[in-house]
Amino acid sequence: MLTPQIHAANKHNKYFLAVSGGHGAIDSLRHMQNGVEIWMRRLNYVHINSDGKTATMGGGLLSKEITDALWAHKKQTDNIVSARLVLANGTAVTVSSQTNPDLYWALKGAGHNFGVVSELTYNIYDVPAGNIWTYESFTFSADKVEQVFDPVIKFFVLYEGTPDREARFGAPYHKIGPLNVVTGTATYPELSALTGNGNNDIACQHNYAALRFPISLRSYNLVAQRSIFDQFAQITAVQPLFNNSVFLFEGYSLRAVKAVPSDSTAFPDRQDNLLVSPVFIYPTNSSLDAQAIAAGQEIRQTLLHGSGSSDLNAYVNYAHGDETLQELYGHDSWRVPKLQELKKHYDPHGRFNFYAPITTS
Repeated sequence: MLTPQIHAANKHNKYFLAVSGGHGAIDSLRHMQNGVEIWMRRLNYVHINSDGKTATMGGGLLSKEITDALWAHKKQTDNIVSARLVLANGTAVTVSSQTNPDLYWALKGAGHNFGVVSELTYNIYDVPAGNIWTYESFTFSADKVEQVFDPVIKFFVLYEGTPDREARFGAPYHKIGPLNVVTGTATYPELSALTGNGNNDIACQHNYAALRFPISLRSYNLVAQRSIFDQFAQITAVQPLFNNSVFLFEGYSLRAVKAVPSDSTAFPDRQDNLLVSPVFIYPTNSSLDAQAIAAGQEIRQTLLHGSGSSDLNAYVNYAHGDETLQELYGHDSWRVPKLQELKKHYDPHGRFNFYAPITTS
């Protein structure tokens, strides 16, 4: 389906950009001028395959659509099996651990540099009968920053299980003395809206800028946490149009992530435990960009200094665009050169150079 569009763009020497959810905010997108936008949203199907163990889905889906479609069949997904990838010359290839394994390696961490994913096949798993999630939402006053580690003053505990089993994880936050606590149960598809990340929440709207400045961390530094809270509070007080901004402190179960050998995919940061990022959200207005960028860079530098490391690890899907290749794709001496060689082979003319591009010169 995508091959004719890419052939036509190449024939007329036009750059092209595949667009689906439209939430990319990286600075490199501004270099896409007078090109062809390939709208992916009609590739929005989910098919459960006859084996009952895999599902094939279109490359234009939003993540919530996948969650809801599979949940209707009491299924959920993890672990990519294969992808259908349209290369820069318009050729469509299958990518898996057995077919084009070099591209399969690159897709898992740097895929936007090598092609347009038109279709994916994932492993799927049965949702246990009676599956339920318990959530607790804590609201804290500013003086509790050092104890909560969360400058947004809103903290969620999400637990796959019943409230009595979740209680031991929520107990330390009850002891801190929150201003308010909301506790309940929900299904997995309901969690995104409960945490302010639903399709109708402001972070998912298209008429707002949402600039991110990610950093991956091993642990929190209390002094840095207080400092970034003060910085964030000051900038949002000075500029009221930033009042919808948020600060992400994401922590997940990482046992399975860290069990994957670090050299088996292009994703470089399996050793880190936390994904942290200020997100400056404001009505689209280029006059505010410089102020948001300066604040985001200052906050990230504070966190980097507090980490005790001189190496910034920045999650590429949240990247602002001012990061180096090593900061996005890994500081191991072999990682960036390997990606650069693959880039030369599969995209020698830089057709996919608009989202965190791997430069080769």
